[in-house]
Amino acid sequence: MTLHQIGLLASAAVTLFATLVLPQVSLGADTGQGVEFSAAVTPPSPLRQRLAKKQGMIAKPFASERLKGYLYETKKPGPGVILVPSCLGLKEFHHAWARRLNDWGYTALIVDSLGSRGLKQNCGGENQPGFQKAAGERVFDIYGAHAYLSKYKDVDPNRIAIMGWGYSGVLGAVLEGGAQHMFDARFAAVVAYYPPCWTSFSGQFVAPVLTLVGDKDDWTPLKACEKMKASGNTGPSPVDLAVYGGAHHGFDNPAIKEKVYHPDVWNPNNVPTKGATLIYDAVASSAARQRVKAFLGQRF
Repeated sequence: MTLHQIGLLASAAVTLFATLVLPQVSLGADTGQGVEFSAAVTPPSPLRQRLAKKQGMIAKPFASERLKGYLYETKKPGPGVILVPSCLGLKEFHHAWARRLNDWGYTALIVDSLGSRGLKQNCGGENQPGFQKAAGERVFDIYGAHAYLSKYKDVDPNRIAIMGWGYSGVLGAVLEGGAQHMFDARFAAVVAYYPPCWTSFSGQFVAPVLTLVGDKDDWTPLKACEKMKASGNTGPSPVDLAVYGGAHHGFDNPAIKEKVYHPDVWNPNNVPTKGATLIYDAVASSAARQRVKAFLGQRF
């Protein structure tokens, strides 16, 4: 056997060993097309206009923040879905959801509210005012995303839904008498994974809402969502509630393989107001996916 043949055999043996024994390196999943757009702005309030007029000035809207996002296009025209991560920030499973929505025929747009502002997460902790400010800003981010997506050639502006997780602001975006009255845009449906239902006790929404929550959630508890649904029975839009036994906050994130306790996140349900438990639940996650698919299918 020649040296060249020996070398080829050795190379083949190394390749076979690497294939069978060594862990395979992922080349990375599709993360969509990076895009930029502006958060929505509102006209100056009557008070600002009066104060400006006294000074011989004209009140102007506050400057709009530039946002980063990830667009997943479909091959044919259809509805759109805006994805809004929680205060824990953008994760891989959000991209997985966008790809899944693509497979279902929807154009998907992930809004990276925190990354656009140079933050990895903003769940309160010692900075509760900052947490509340970020939650309020997300509503304007959502309406900015609607404006961007509604101008996209393959998306019907009347068939755009929102999908959010935790403290994402998606319920506030469609609360009757809330921020929605400042904009002409309307949403066809809302999917809310374990939202803080106590912020929307009235249950009065201007779009159909599907809420998905685990009965062991100690951050955004089921009891508040049950109260929100009961109040929403007399509202202008239906409020649906899907409950998953034994599931905690974050039950649809496969990256949380073991129970994780975040000691510093702001949690009004605890005394002191800190701490929350997260863990993935494959059974609940699968069931919730099917519920979301059926819900969007009915609305679209």
